[in-house]
Order: sequence, then structure tokens, then C-alpha cells
Amino acid sequence: MLRRATSWVAVLALAVLAFIGVSPATAGGGAGCNAQGQCNIDIDTPGGDGSSSGGGNTDPSTGLTPGPSDCQVKWGQDGKPKTIPCTHNGASWSGGCYWSLADPQDAPPSGKDPGKGAWYKCTPCPDGVDMGYGNTRPIVCGFATTTWRDTPPPGIVRLTPAQAAAALIATFQLKGVEIGKTPSDGNKGAVGLPVWLWVKNTKDPLAWGPYSRTATLGGVTVTATATVRNIVWTMGDGGSTTCANPGTPYTKGTAGPSPTCGYRYTKMSPGEGASPYTITATSNWDVSWQAEGQGDVITTQTSSTAQARIGELQTVIVNP
Repeated sequence: MLRRATSWVAVLALAVLAFIGVSPATAGGGAGCNAQGQCNIDIDTPGGDGSSSGGGNTDPSTGLTPGPSDCQVKWGQDGKPKTIPCTHNGASWSGGCYWSLADPQDAPPSGKDPGKGAWYKCTPCPDGVDMGYGNTRPIVCGFATTTWRDTPPPGIVRLTPAQAAAALIATFQLKGVEIGKTPSDGNKGAVGLPVWLWVKNTKDPLAWGPYSRTATLGGVTVTATATVRNIVWTMGDGGSTTCANPGTPYTKGTAGPSPTCGYRYTKMSPGEGASPYTITATSNWDVSWQAEGQGDVITTQTSSTAQARIGELQTVIVNP
């Protein structure tokens, strides 16, 4: 029976060991068997990964770490090491367990990101692996548990669909938009006059979308598509406007406000218009993904800036 790892499991295991007259297992410590041949396995965990050699650097594209190449346990009264397979039925030995992705995946714990972590199954003594206890299976080997981990255990070769999607999206080099505006660079606007705002590089998929890629990561083929949902234009004077469109480019001689995306300043920029406001265009992206019949939307942001000097219109009275 597969059970969630909880403190009562550890308590029960200790109680069973006390009942059969066996001391609890400790990493690198002693081990023993009772008169009935029920043995306490002592996990040999040099380096904390359940192996005597192996491992390697994490793959930055997937977050996966190679497993050990030499795996052992210590068992019995003499404490001699027993070499065991480092992998078994797709599971990898590490820290006293054969680890594999739990299937199915339950909802993550509160506050945990399914694009990073996952539920993993820990099987200390799987059927089909000689752990060195002969014909008598230790009672302490009866529990298989699942545990949430924010990073995959060493030797795991498969990602969940959400993890594969997050890894793919992390490779996207999305960027901020090229800002079009009035007043244009080098010119000065005025309080109360309409400011036009628009995106100059809408044909660049990395700036406006849609941008789509398909890749196989951690044994999962995933497709992700990024599009800009809206842009929040923060105008530098404490005000902002949100446009769910790329705006309309200004044409010289056009009067009135932008029909799609604009703003009006109510006060001059610093220094009575001598210094500019900084306009920040924050693009809110929706990145949808699909893999193995699953899918979701991940949000991200990019930004870019421009400057605008805003003065004040002066009225000149001419005597007739």
C-alpha cells in the first residue's frame, strides 16, 4: 500500500523494531538481526545519496541530476556492504530509497509550484531486488511512501508535464516592446494634450507573440505558446493605463486622442518640463502549454522604458 510520508510512519517503524528486538537503522552505523532472522537494514549513504560513487552536475535545462554509479546497503550482524542495482524498474537508488515519480500526481501542497516540484515514490526494498536479507523480508521494508520534493532526486530521468513545460518556458527569451509614443524622442509635449502609445515591433514574436516551441524534456514532449495579454503603461507621474492591444501608431497631422491606447498628463515633468518622465511598458504574457493530455497557462512579464518631457502651453495675449 502506498502511503504519504508522515511522522507516524517513522514512529510505527521504531515500534516494530523495538518489538522484534532490533535497533533502528542509522546511516553508517551498526545493524543486526533477531533470532527469527528478521534483519534491520543499515543504509550506507556516503555523501548522503546512498552511493559510494557517481552523481554529477544538474542539467540546467531540466533540473535533473545523474544518479550514482555504485550503490550499497549494509545489513546483518557483521555489517558487510551489499551491492545493489542503482536502478530498478525505472526507479533510482538515493538516500535509502528507490525513487520514482508518483503516478498519478496529486495536487501539490499549499504554496508549492507543480512546475518545479512533484510527488515522488520512495520504495526502500522493492520486490525483485536482493537487499541482502535472504529469504526473510525485514518488517521495516514494508512501507512505500510518497513525498513532495522541490527538486527531483538524483537519477530521476522523467519530468512531470508541468515540470517539462516550466523547463521549456524558462528557455524562452521574451523581451519588452519597442515603445512608440507622442511626444516623440527629442520633442516636448504639453499638459492636457493627448499622448499616443503603441508597440513598434508587433511583428517580432519574442516581443508581442505568438511565440511557440515544442521540445522533449525529461521524457515529456511539450508545446508552449506565449502571447501578450496586455501592456500596463506606467507613465512616470504616478498614473498608468492598461491596453489589451498594441495601440495605434500616430500619423503626423492627426488631431485628438488615440483611438486605442493613450494618456493625458495633468502636470509637467520634473524641473518644469526640463527633465523627462520615465514611461515603463510592462508586458503581461500568457504562456499556454500542452503535454500528454494536460495543459495550463503560466504567466510572466517583460518590460521596457522610454522618456517623455512634458511642459505647459503658454497663452500669449497680443494687444490690438
